[in-house]
Amino acid sequence: MKLSQFSGDINKNIMQGKIIPTTTLESAGGNTAGLTTLGKAAGAVSDMLGKVWLKDQNDKIFDAKNDYEQRINSLMDDENTGLFNTHQGKAAENLQKDYTDQEQKIYQQVLQDHGLSSDYAVRAFGEQRAQSQTSNLRMIDKYQRKQMEDYAGNQISLMTSNMVNQSVKDPDSLITNFGSWEKNTTAILAGLSMDSAAIDVKMKALKDDKAKEIMQSYLTTGDYSAGLNAIAYMKSQGIDEPTLKAYKDQFLQKKMTREIKSSAEDYVKGNGLNLTTMTWKQFRDAWRKDHPTPVPQGKGSVTGNQIAEFARNNYTEGDQWMGSVTKDPTIQCDSWTADVYAKTGLFPDGTITHGADFGKAYHEAGDGYEPQPGDFIDGEKHVGIYLGNGQYMARNSSGGIHIGSMGEWNEWFGKPIGYGSVAEARGEAPDDMSNEERAELQDKSDAALKQQYAEIRSNQVAYIQSQVRNITKGILEMEQNGSTPGQAYEYAADIVNNDPLLKDSSAGITLLGRLMNQKRTYEKSQNRAANVGRGLDTSGCLKEKGFNALEGFIGTKINSIEDLDNTIKDLQEEGVYLTAEQDAKIRKDVIDCGNGVGTFAVKIPDDDATIAAMCYTNTSAVTSTAKMLIKREIMDFKNEQGRDPDNDELRTIYYDVIGKEGLDSTGKTKIGGINIFGVNLFGDDYEAPTMSKAQAYNDHIRETSQAVDEDGNPNGFYIDVDYGNGKSETKWVSDEQMRQISNGELSVFDI
Repeated sequence: MKLSQFSGDINKNIMQGKIIPTTTLESAGGNTAGLTTLGKAAGAVSDMLGKVWLKDQNDKIFDAKNDYEQRINSLMDDENTGLFNTHQGKAAENLQKDYTDQEQKIYQQVLQDHGLSSDYAVRAFGEQRAQSQTSNLRMIDKYQRKQMEDYAGNQISLMTSNMVNQSVKDPDSLITNFGSWEKNTTAILAGLSMDSAAIDVKMKALKDDKAKEIMQSYLTTGDYSAGLNAIAYMKSQGIDEPTLKAYKDQFLQKKMTREIKSSAEDYVKGNGLNLTTMTWKQFRDAWRKDHPTPVPQGKGSVTGNQIAEFARNNYTEGDQWMGSVTKDPTIQCDSWTADVYAKTGLFPDGTITHGADFGKAYHEAGDGYEPQPGDFIDGEKHVGIYLGNGQYMARNSSGGIHIGSMGEWNEWFGKPIGYGSVAEARGEAPDDMSNEERAELQDKSDAALKQQYAEIRSNQVAYIQSQVRNITKGILEMEQNGSTPGQAYEYAADIVNNDPLLKDSSAGITLLGRLMNQKRTYEKSQNRAANVGRGLDTSGCLKEKGFNALEGFIGTKINSIEDLDNTIKDLQEEGVYLTAEQDAKIRKDVIDCGNGVGTFAVKIPDDDATIAAMCYTNTSAVTSTAKMLIKREIMDFKNEQGRDPDNDELRTIYYDVIGKEGLDSTGKTKIGGINIFGVNLFGDDYEAPTMSKAQAYNDHIRETSQAVDEDGNPNGFYIDVDYGNGKSETKWVSDEQMRQISNGELSVFDI
């Protein structure tokens, strides 16, 4: 087989070139006929020899080319040592050099192995080599670019994955991670010889995509505050605005829902609310009184609002926060503001904050500028961040991280000297919410709260039902063990009345009502025989004799409907009841008695002066209490004597109630000193306190007794104090205290 470009018809001498040398016999005019014949014969021999040589050279070139190609193919594609297999990824950048070095060695070896030494063979083989080199270098260049692009892509993918994972694990590191990732990714793309415009386009797409991934991760992990904080920084990085707004809406809603869920449960428990008795509207209105609307007020810029929210969410009030500029805790305020602005991307490289950092966005106090959320507050001796709604946040020297009112700032630190506008520093317009957006967010807040209302109410209903079932089960076990309905009621009442939720529930009330009816039915059936023995009918009501005895207290112990109700209540507690007719009659008799008519009426003068004159006292002593006691004593007299008292007897009754008497029961006129033969020497004069029966009754004193010391001398008094509702207490009071009580200067309830 021959190479077409090395044809045997081609001679490397000048035979076929038709070139006639100038120094020939023919040119000199000689006879060349014989020489021509001889020349032709010699030329034929020479031509034959040339063709043999040329064929040999071409065969060597052909064999050498095949050997060269095989060695080059092995050099590039061997499955173990081929350069394409050993130069992958970053190693591909050395492929061309290693190919060039190895190819040169193969070339020299092939020349030697195939004996290619003539100029013709070397030149012809070199042309074949050049074609192979061009093809291989072109293929190597394409391979290198592909490998470097793949390597760069893998590096970017790995860096991106690490950046996203680390930022999700530690949201505070987002700014540092994102910045480093952007810088390194840009450098890798530049290493691929991409121009700056192409790099910008590529980075914009990457940043938008990774911002979505980070935001979605925060949604998945439920770190909504971190998501809202990240949005402020992402905006500074030029991330797609619609994308950020969509995630911001989700973060706000989910954060709001979670906070409502947590705080709603605490609110219901803390206030002991029974949602089974409250409508949704009642609960919502009660909630709103204690929880201001979460809807933003619509002032400030996007970045400003997010800076304010970042500060609230990431620094704890009271924390003695320390920056890296100085260890002096009294001068950390500007380091703290710088930390907030750095982490939110406003001034990434700041270590402390100055008003000058805001440049033209700085406003001196008094120029009409109103601070907005996130703005820098510049004071003569203190700096902070404005949160909105008249509040500031700062790292104070003594209290640490603190949130307070601007009025407090003015009082503590003096009025601000200026403000740094975040919106102007960012070139942002106010982030005003439309009325429709605000209403929509409020609706979402109400929807989240309503869901919690429904869940908590459902849980309360389930709890109440479970408790009622448990109580019912317990009562069944008690009945099997011989317990009475009364014992069952006490068991249930103890549980229900000590459980606020159960106590206020309709199920709890119904349960106790049913058990009470069972208790009363049982007690009535058990007490029928006993009732007959007590002078009652079988239903426990008074018979005629007992009722007449009860009416006998009208005008003495029963002087008003209130007295009657208390008496009836006391009787019912003892299992004694009145019929409807008896109840109506005694109520009428009590009212008639009070009006001075009827069987039980007691007549006393309407003129207070007449009563006072009969007792030789003034009208101030004739109180309503005194009149009630006078009537009671007259009724007692009538019941005992069977007649009305005469005038002298009436005067005695009046004086017994109204007249003041000495409270001493010892009869001593002197106390202390020395007693010799019954005579007190050197003692002090003793005058006992005085008090009327009406005054004692009015002062809640029912009984009074003299207290004496070990020598039998008066030493204060024991008084029985009536608190009402059947409650009373015996107290000791000194003589002086008793005088103060009788003079109206001291109440028994103050002792």
